[in-house]
Amino acid sequence: MSKHLPTRLASEPIVEVVSEVRFDVAGDAAVNLLPGIFHEKFGPFDQQGRTFPVAFPQELLVSDPSLAFRPQVAMSKDNRIIQVGSKVVSVALRAPYPGWTDFSAFVCQVFDVVCGQSFINTFDWVSLKYIDVISFEGNSPKLGWLDAEVILGGNRIDEQPSALRVEYVEGSVTTVVQVTSPVQTQHPGQPVRTGVLLDVDTIHREQFSDFSGQYRSVLDQLHDRNKRQFFSLLSKETEERLGPEYT
Repeated sequence: MSKHLPTRLASEPIVEVVSEVRFDVAGDAAVNLLPGIFHEKFGPFDQQGRTFPVAFPQELLVSDPSLAFRPQVAMSKDNRIIQVGSKVVSVALRAPYPGWTDFSAFVCQVFDVVCGQSFINTFDWVSLKYIDVISFEGNSPKLGWLDAEVILGGNRIDEQPSALRVEYVEGSVTTVVQVTSPVQTQHPGQPVRTGVLLDVDTIHREQFSDFSGQYRSVLDQLHDRNKRQFFSLLSKETEERLGPEYT
C-alpha cells in the first residue's frame, strides 16, 4: 500500500519550482520569436533581458548541446519567470508556492503557446523540478534530517559540508536527486535561512507523438513522482517538524 502523502506542509520548504520543455526547431526561430509572442500573451513583464553575460555566435548557441538547452532570454513578472533558449522553454516560480493547481495552470498556458507555433517541430523532453531548503531555527543543518546515511572511509557524514547527486531511470522517467548542505536562502521580507537543499528533478525523455494532447498527463505523472520522491527522502521526525497537513 502506498503512503498517504500530505497535501501541504505548514512550514513550506519550497524555494523554487521549474518546468521545462525541449524541442527541435530550425535555426534560431524560437529564441527570436517566442519572447515577443510571450510578451503579447503574458506581458508586460517587470523585467526582460538576456541571460548570458557575453554574446555567443548564434550558430554556436543552436549547435552546441551545452548551450542549445540553456535559457538566453528571461522574462519575469512578480515571482513568475519564463525563459527561452534555442531549443528550450522553461517556466519557473519562486516562493511563495501557490500549490500545484495554480502553478500547473500557468505552465500549461505557456506550453500551449509553444506547441501552437508552426516553426517548432518535435518535442522530446518535459521535466519538473522542485528545489526545497529544509531549515529549523536554532539548529545546524545536517543530513540526519533526511532518510539517508552517508559513510566515507568509516566516517559518518552528517553536519559536515557535503554535496550528493543520484540519478536513476524508471520507464520513461529519469529522477535526479541532489542534496547540498549547508546552503543559505532568503524569502522576501524574511531573514536568511541556513539549511539542507533538496533538489528533485523528474524528467520525461521520450519523443511525444502528440505533445499538445499528452503533456498535461505527463506533467501530472512527474508531479506525483516528484512529490513521492521528496517525502521518501525526509526522516519521519523531519516530516513531523515541517507540519504535514492532509486537507
